[in-house]
Amino acid sequence: PEGGETIGRATPAFSNDGASMYVINDATLHPLMAFSTVTGPSVWRGLANPSDPSANYLGVESPVVAPDGTVYLANEQGKVMSFKPDGTPGWSRTIAAGQRIVASPAIGSDGSDYVIGVSVYRDHRGGKTVNRVDSALHVFNSTGGYLGQTIFPDHNGGGGTTASPNLWRFNGTELLI
Repeated sequence: PEGGETIGRATPAFSNDGASMYVINDATLHPLMAFSTVTGPSVWRGLANPSDPSANYLGVESPVVAPDGTVYLANEQGKVMSFKPDGTPGWSRTIAAGQRIVASPAIGSDGSDYVIGVSVYRDHRGGKTVNRVDSALHVFNSTGGYLGQTIFPDHNGGGGTTASPNLWRFNGTELLI
């Protein structure tokens, strides 16, 4: 990065041909940056939230690259964003109110985007206060259409996970884990 910028804690993502590297910059107004793996300098910079370009709106998630080269990013405010390989913003959607995204999306072979939304709250039912973490899997198609959510089952007082969705592929079969 230029001018003392730092690359955040997230893992960089590489374009399918390996020519570009996408990184999160957590210290400036340019939170998503692309670099040429050959020449090095910044190719483009994208604002994840142009109305409030605070790096805090990016979270700590790593970008991911779809088979068609689209770069996907999610933030702790529950927003999923796409960027074309040249940095042009694509679609942007917000998941359910009160849910944060705290892990990177997963991209299916058809370009579907899977994210985990997490709600953390205090539950006062039953006469005792407990902290709960509930999660839901949200699915978007490659053009940003919302395909729905699956709420994780309750287990020991919560149905929470903060892990990224994971896809297993074998012999043309794709399974979401």
